Order: sequence, then structure tokens, then C-alpha cells
Amino acid sequence: MKLIISLLILISAIIAGAAAVLTNFSDFPQAQAQGGGGGETPFGGMRMFNINCTCDSPNKLLYIQDYASNQMLKLVYKQGTSKIYDHQNPTGATYLLGTYTSNAQCRLRVGKKCISLSPDGQLGSQPGTGTSQ
Repeated sequence: MKLIISLLILISAIIAGAAAVLTNFSDFPQAQAQGGGGGETPFGGMRMFNINCTCDSPNKLLYIQDYASNQMLKLVYKQGTSKIYDHQNPTGATYLLGTYTSNAQCRLRVGKKCISLSPDGQLGSQPGTGTSQ
């Protein structure tokens, strides 16, 4: 019985230590996108979730944990304008690396009105955004 309790304590300590290390994004190497042309800002990180811009359909707002800035970026994917590489699926990708512009709009219908979700920008086109599966 003491052996089982000791093993459980050891496993709990290992899991807690791993969780502490993995949640500190500043310990990871920073993702580096090539400098974008036309004033676009580089970003790279994990897509956390999406929201449909119901008043600006078919636009989608992607929440991305940016490793370079260690902040959550809210970036609009505008079909036909945002340049996408690799798997061509930014709303289903786990990771994205690319550039974004500072001007974007994503509005969500609430009742009969539309409210702005204040995005940080829109996925860019110079050079564009690459995605993972």
C-alpha cells in the first residue's frame, strides 16, 4: 500500500512539474516568420478556437496563442483575401505561421444588432500564412 501511495505521489509531482514547464510559453523558442511586406506583422503560434463573424460572413475570427509576443491574437481570416499555404485550412489547423495586417473587422450578430469583436488584425498576403494539419 505504501508503494502505491509513493508511486501516486511521484506521478503527481512529475505531472505538476511538466504542466508548470509547458504553460510558460516564454521558455519555448520564439516562432519567427519572415518580415512581411507592406507593413505586415509576423506571428506564429497555436490556434485555440474560432468564432464565425456572423455579420461579416464568411469571415472567421481565429484566436491564436502567439509565441513571439506571448499574447492571444485575434486575427480575421477573410476568404479570398487572406493568402493561405500548406493545408489550406486555417480554421482547422493546429499551428499557424505568417503575417497579419492591422486593419480588420469582425462583427457578431446579437439580437438585431451587430457588435464588433475588436480583432488585432487580418491574416496577411505578404507572404501569407502557413498552416499545420
